[in-house]
Amino acid sequence: MGNNQEQIAEQISSLHERLNDLEGILRQLSDKVDEPPLPLSYLSVIQAGEYLGISKSSVYRLIESGAIPYTNVGKRNLRLRIEDLDKYLHKRKVVKKSIL
Repeated sequence: MGNNQEQIAEQISSLHERLNDLEGILRQLSDKVDEPPLPLSYLSVIQAGEYLGISKSSVYRLIESGAIPYTNVGKRNLRLRIEDLDKYLHKRKVVKKSIL
């Protein structure tokens, strides 16, 4: 009977260690969930169109003309930097002159 009690004690000890490990993992995960999301620095073509207020096809035309640089991500996905979109907008900014 003593042998059976020792086995049970070993199993309880093993379960206690595993439970402590799981608690540590859960603490790490909850810390990550509470972190604010990283700011987007690259946008998809669709997102870039929404950002610029133009259609997806217009974004592709700007890319093809060289007006906006892009990065290939994989074979078929393009990404555009927000900084480059802002530069494009700044270049196109029209300042109205006052008549007075």
